[in-house]
Amino acid sequence: MSNRYSIDEPVLGDDDIEEDIVLGSFHPTERDRDLLRADEEIVNSLQKKSSKFYKSNHNNDDDDDDDDDDDYDDNNTSSRPSRFFSGKSLLKKYKKLASESTASKKKVGFASDVVDKPSSNNGRYTKLEDYDTPTAIGDAAEHGNFNDSSDSDDFDSDIEIDIREGLSRAELRKRTRKVHGIVLVFAGFIILWLLYNHSFPFHSGHGTGSGSDGQEGWAPRTVTNNGTHDFKPTTLVVSLDGFHPHYVSESLTPHLHTLMTRGGGAPYMIPSFPSSTFPNHFSMVTGKYPANHGIVGNTFWDDKLQKQFFNTNPSESLERVWWAAQPVWVTAPLQGVRTAVHMWPGSESEWNEVTASGLFEYDRYNGSEILENKVQRVFTWIDREMETRPELILTYVPTVDTAGHKYGISGDGLIEALKQVDSLVGELVSGLASRNLTEIVNLVVVSDHGMAPTSNERLIYLDDLVEIDNIEHIDGWPLIGLRPKTSLNLNNLYQNLKEAQSLYGEDKWDVYLREDIPPEWRFGGKSNNKFKSRIAPLWLVPKVGWSFTTKDQMEKLNGVYKPLGVHGYNNTEVLMRALFLAQGPYFAAQEYLRPFENIGLYNIMCWSLGIKPVANDAPEKVRDLLAALPENWTDGIVYPGVAFSAEILQVNSTYDSLFGEGQARYEVQKVEGKVEKPDVAEEPAPAPTPEAADENPEEDNMVATDAVQDDFEDGNDDDEDDGDNNNDNPPTSGSTLKDWYEYFKGKAQDAKTWMGTKIDHLTGSKGQSDN
Repeated sequence: MSNRYSIDEPVLGDDDIEEDIVLGSFHPTERDRDLLRADEEIVNSLQKKSSKFYKSNHNNDDDDDDDDDDDYDDNNTSSRPSRFFSGKSLLKKYKKLASESTASKKKVGFASDVVDKPSSNNGRYTKLEDYDTPTAIGDAAEHGNFNDSSDSDDFDSDIEIDIREGLSRAELRKRTRKVHGIVLVFAGFIILWLLYNHSFPFHSGHGTGSGSDGQEGWAPRTVTNNGTHDFKPTTLVVSLDGFHPHYVSESLTPHLHTLMTRGGGAPYMIPSFPSSTFPNHFSMVTGKYPANHGIVGNTFWDDKLQKQFFNTNPSESLERVWWAAQPVWVTAPLQGVRTAVHMWPGSESEWNEVTASGLFEYDRYNGSEILENKVQRVFTWIDREMETRPELILTYVPTVDTAGHKYGISGDGLIEALKQVDSLVGELVSGLASRNLTEIVNLVVVSDHGMAPTSNERLIYLDDLVEIDNIEHIDGWPLIGLRPKTSLNLNNLYQNLKEAQSLYGEDKWDVYLREDIPPEWRFGGKSNNKFKSRIAPLWLVPKVGWSFTTKDQMEKLNGVYKPLGVHGYNNTEVLMRALFLAQGPYFAAQEYLRPFENIGLYNIMCWSLGIKPVANDAPEKVRDLLAALPENWTDGIVYPGVAFSAEILQVNSTYDSLFGEGQARYEVQKVEGKVEKPDVAEEPAPAPTPEAADENPEEDNMVATDAVQDDFEDGNDDDEDDGDNNNDNPPTSGSTLKDWYEYFKGKAQDAKTWMGTKIDHLTGSKGQSDN
């Protein structure tokens, strides 16, 4: 490039060729290289007329021009570049071209304000009128009255170029492509995230919202009106102690049947180990395993405290030292959520951190209270004004557990108990509906565990295995935790029991040192557990349905083992499964959840209220805890899932119809809300086994020898189609026009439903319109 004035044509990556007007004596820096990005039309015009400009103005230039222009001969036009331009006349031409061009084309890189641009050229500005010195537009400009007022006035309103922001169209296109790429990548991540979360079940309520902390999956802390009163987010939890999911049937428990077929719940919930009442009820309200919250059984000894815990002795069991985790009835009031608890195990302890706040109230346990009073108590709380109304209500119902211990997993006594608690649930559901609260109040029905039958044929005599006098404390039931006296060597005792187990107890019971307890039980193990002192050093764990006893105890029972139903076994056994059913704004209808551990209930309660759970053992993310159940999921284990013969309720179990292997699902109608049952004939009751016929038939409180039959109408009568809604088969040739209309209408509705389902699964936003 010459020392004077020239036009440099940069090589660009596309067809846009823009030219840089470079001031030869200006000595531009790297930042100045982008100076004067001129309009393409102006530059082209300048190129065509540069030679003409030079010839018309050359003779008018002063002689001093030669002194400052050593590289060119003024008298020799051939020595000057063809694109050379200078002087006043050139400036006028340039301004004329600029004004004509800007009227029809947009300016490229022009700025409206003066931009200070320090440079090696004495810090001169980039505004064109500032180049009024000999170093700006050549020496000739000084003698050509470059700063004439008539010219400068015209020039002030013209072109200013921002050397920092003026970009070529090639650069703009490059940046645009880069921005587009970033947007596409971001959109791809959003789509993947939506696809990943399509299994997120809570689409019809607050599950996809955010709570007070803005967490996804938390219910928002907003007020809703039922038509007459305002309601904050409210959740009602009912615990049916000892209720197994297999007990639900349309004929025996119609209200629970409706909840189960509606969706929103799970096939079952997994209790914590051991599957006993007090450990599991405290796990549900704290989110922690028993070994982490301190209530490791219904009865146990603490070596550190040198105290015994008995769940049936309130004077000892209600001491706060036993309850070593924060339950939801403390978490909620500490975050301003009023809470009421009716007889839930542990609620009567000394919760001083919230009792003074006035946001926590509880009812003491009363085993003789009738169920009707429980319903009235719940609605007494719900019918309060919003300022004093509890937003979290927990109530405990021991009816089925009591009947299960007394009658086992079958019998008229159990049937009556199931009917009673189903009526309780029905009154709660209808009471909420009559108050227009079905879509405002969350109703959650759970149980802590199931029940297993016992038998004189499945007994293990503890005094045949150990010397009872050498044992200081015996913990648990039906598990046996042994604390031998100091005079007895623990390892020797373990080896003796291990040998006995291998000889005649392999399929009946197991023996473990505390450190060797299976890790999946989260009980003992090799970790330094906080409540290690409450877990006995040696454990005898019976197989489900087997029971430890002593000869002295059997003598007191007149040779007939009781109770007839027991829980507390391995928490993963089919007979130990717990119940989880739900309805309300936080739970999606027509969606089932995967079975999950009951420690997750604490987080669910908090999320449904929009409050923050404290640290616990359950999954922290909503999607990790409450994953959607695959549509084709079936339970491969047939209830009761044991090798021995057991009497069970002979009913058409809703669980089997929904999730049993080879069984057709109930069809849940989304529009009408109807539940249609497939044509599955009830199997006849099995004939009584010989050993069952010989088991003390004279005892009134024993299980009947015949399998229990329900005195209900044949289920096949209810399965008949009425024919009005059957759109599977097209009308016959003799059908009317109305028949054909109804047929195609039904097909169109089916297609619409199918398409909506597919779209919902792709977007993960199914049911948001219900909000």
